[in-house]
Amino acid sequence: MLKWMQIPEPSIVSNDRRTWELGQHSYNIGFNSFFHCLITVEWFLSTDNLIKHRINHDYTPVLADVNY
Repeated sequence: MLKWMQIPEPSIVSNDRRTWELGQHSYNIGFNSFFHCLITVEWFLSTDNLIKHRINHDYTPVLADVNY
């Protein structure tokens, strides 16, 4: 799980390449966390009884009438 934090073993790979790979790993982790947050928010909104519609294209939630 914390494999990306470990220092890579010395190898033939140059330092530039190694730095680029470490940067890609941290970028991918941030990207996945961002999408996981989006999915969680969308799941919460879609299961909420007060919200009848999914998020619009301009990302503003559409609230339904509370008076049933």
